[in-house]
Amino acid sequence: MTLQKIMISSMLFISPVVMADQMTAMGSGCLGCHQMEIKTVGPAIKDIAKKHKSTDIEQLVAIVKKGKSGDELSWGTIPMPPNNVPEENIRKVISWMLTH
Repeated sequence: MTLQKIMISSMLFISPVVMADQMTAMGSGCLGCHQMEIKTVGPAIKDIAKKHKSTDIEQLVAIVKKGKSGDELSWGTIPMPPNNVPEENIRKVISWMLTH
């Protein structure tokens, strides 16, 4: 089986909701700084999920809306800018991130 066939076959088993939430993350700009497996500008999504599994989602929404800088930074030295994204999208993306 070719790699292309394997990728297409595996895509058939991905939930449409999961794909939509990943697309929301992409459209909201989250994936510009956060990658699934590796730290780039921001922490990896898997690391965010591991650290925040038991964090109240409202706390995370507030962080994303407000951003983080200076003494608030816990992942490195690059600040997270405030996000002017609809709160519904922020919740979708956070819920999606926490599943990883």
